[in-house]
Amino acid sequence: MPVKAPRQVIENAIERHGLPTRRIAQATRVYRVQHQSFENPTFYNRNSDTRYGDPQKAVGVCYVAFSDIVAVAETLQHGRAGFASPVLRSEVAALALHELQTTRELLVVDAAALARNAGQRLKSIVASRGQGSEGYLYTQLLSEVVMRQNAQVDGMLYPSQVYPVTGSLDGCNLVLFEGRGAQLQGVRHQLLEALLLSTDETVGEALLRMQVPVE
Repeated sequence: MPVKAPRQVIENAIERHGLPTRRIAQATRVYRVQHQSFENPTFYNRNSDTRYGDPQKAVGVCYVAFSDIVAVAETLQHGRAGFASPVLRSEVAALALHELQTTRELLVVDAAALARNAGQRLKSIVASRGQGSEGYLYTQLLSEVVMRQNAQVDGMLYPSQVYPVTGSLDGCNLVLFEGRGAQLQGVRHQLLEALLLSTDETVGEALLRMQVPVE
């Protein structure tokens, strides 16, 4: 019996089980870290080669986290020089944390549940770029199928690999799809080097606790 292609397996899972959706309430607070020179925190990047970027480069994606610590942890897993490189203090000084809120109720797909329905385990959606043979190929395929399956779906919910929190949205990220109407609005922003996180830590203290070297 021929092995089914991953896309066909995902599509068959959706046909059999439906899209595993969740609703995110209006006015839910979310967070995003970006360079302080970029004022717009709701930019949808069509050329993104990230975990849930569109392989066809046609639909932009915007990433946010449900807690400030996850937004920082996801952004500063390592320095700009690459995997296992230290985070430079100058890199921290160049970044700002944006706090946003959802402008309406959002309909999102649970990426972990969809992968499970398609016969995959959690590692398939949390593996870092370059881990194993596929890297981000599987998660980008999930995103590509979902964003074209239902125009009413705003994006995908997925757990943070670097700062998971069991049983809480606080340990999750959200990737939002372009072209679904207004989803977010900015509330405030603050430079990372002057920030006290919700964990009562500075960014430097949080990175030290997560064993991320800072120079």
